[in-house]
Amino acid sequence: MKKTFLLIAALMLCSIAGYSQQEKSFRSKRTPKASAEELMKEKWNFIVGQTSMKEEVANKIFPLFESYEKQLLESQKRKQDLHRELRSKSTIEEKDYKTANDLTLKFETEKADAFSKYYKELDKLLTDKELYNYLRAERSFKRELFGPRQGWKGPQPPTGKPEMCPRN
Repeated sequence: MKKTFLLIAALMLCSIAGYSQQEKSFRSKRTPKASAEELMKEKWNFIVGQTSMKEEVANKIFPLFESYEKQLLESQKRKQDLHRELRSKSTIEEKDYKTANDLTLKFETEKADAFSKYYKELDKLLTDKELYNYLRAERSFKRELFGPRQGWKGPQPPTGKPEMCPRN
């Protein structure tokens, strides 16, 4: 009886210790959605974890990162609002499409300009190797978050019999 009690107590302690050390991100909470701030924090932690940035440099870069991400988020929200407004109309006229296309171009241009400013500021703070690794980590965050694309098999070899291919 004493051994059974000790075994159950040990198992409970192990499970409690394991539960308390779980990662405190939105992914571990099993929530389907995360706020923009949670995603931004998650992305920042991922980038810092993937690069070998010193803490003092990371503290200088974080405000730039935060500002850039907020600009992208705001631009994306305006673009979504535009598309939502367009879909809500009962009849869409040609001028509505023209306006939507012009605003989409404006949003994409703003996004490119924001990245250009962001890049130039990062270039002042990081070495070329650090900047390359930083940008690579930033791009790979989405793949890490959502996983690899499903169904993507890459370039496929030609199919058919070899004699069907023309020879030179």
